Amino acid sequence: MMTRRYGRKKEGFILSFGLFFFLLLMFSSAESVEQEIPKKFLVPPPPFSQGIFPCSQCHQGMPVNRKPRKLEMMHQDIALMHMPGGWCFNCHNPDNRDKLRLASGQLIRFEESYYLCAQCHGVVFRDWKTGLHGKRTGK
Repeated sequence: MMTRRYGRKKEGFILSFGLFFFLLLMFSSAESVEQEIPKKFLVPPPPFSQGIFPCSQCHQGMPVNRKPRKLEMMHQDIALMHMPGGWCFNCHNPDNRDKLRLASGQLIRFEESYYLCAQCHGVVFRDWKTGLHGKRTGK
């Protein structure tokens, strides 16, 4: 009777140990696939209007007005439909207008604007960077 119990415990231990290593291998291989995805992605350039970029050509030397308001001279045709109540400096860097700014304060190039989307849409971004969610890679 004692041998039979010991045998079952031993089998349970071996199965648990095997399952642990199987799961360990599965998760470690999933991480290595994630690491192979590049940090930069081939996407079409941002749709700049003619003569608008670099932003510093007009904004250099202008005082920075951080107060959200209705724009009346330039850019008045821009409506933030995706982020109602948002303001230019939620994404644009007030100190270097030729860069965008993440919520963390990190500056990024306009060609990397997908990182702005990733701040709130992490799951969609994960799918997008692997090609599962409407990623465009050329013409």
